Amino acid sequence: MNVEKARELSKKLNVLFWVGVIVAVVDLIDSDSIVAAVCGIIYAVLLIMMGKLNGFYRKSGVIVFVSMGVTVIWLIATTAALFAHGIGAAGIYMALLVTIVIVVLTIYGTYCEIKGHSTCLEEVGNPLSETWMTIWKWMLGGYICTGIGAVMLFIVPSLGTMATVVGGLIMLVIGIVKLVYIYKTMAVFRDYSGPVPGFAAGEQQSQDSGENAPSYVYAEPVREPGADTDAGEKGEEADGGNEEKEQQ
Repeated sequence: MNVEKARELSKKLNVLFWVGVIVAVVDLIDSDSIVAAVCGIIYAVLLIMMGKLNGFYRKSGVIVFVSMGVTVIWLIATTAALFAHGIGAAGIYMALLVTIVIVVLTIYGTYCEIKGHSTCLEEVGNPLSETWMTIWKWMLGGYICTGIGAVMLFIVPSLGTMATVVGGLIMLVIGIVKLVYIYKTMAVFRDYSGPVPGFAAGEQQSQDSGENAPSYVYAEPVREPGADTDAGEKGEEADGGNEEKEQQ
């Protein structure tokens, strides 16, 4: 990654961080407000704009838009049906299906965003890349725990409530951690000054070839039984002959 790309990514991550802070505050106050929807749209637009720097960002932004579109259409449809003739059993099953679709889109969109952060950091060899994937695992755990809790509410309400609360706490904490690491990622690219000088591709290749080169161990040849004795006798005879020649 060159310095110009890193600086551009840093600026967009800075805006993404502050929009994320506003979204988190608004969600705590009223997640169904117009402000929350507008902030969500801005967040998605930023991700799409960052798509030219990494394809995972574009995927995440598009999925956020699709998820919001499905949500809005469904709310309009259910509101119209409610005023017209109410929502029957078919409407309840449809609502459950649409909710599952929205949740799946949300989870995949979140994964794409986190994978984008991780991939960009991997390009510059920063260890925060692995930290982002750990954050994703915790976030996925929170989604799963919340989902199990929602299902268990209809079977064992007490366990369902407990699982939902635990999942909600995980999502709250990991959401704050995510914002902190967006800021840290922004700082990494803000301070990035390019590859380490003197570390050329040829040097890397030579090091790799040296590390991967096969090693050889040479063993002494195996001698047949009695070969040492014969060689010793021949050596003594040769030495004796040499001594006689010297005396002459």
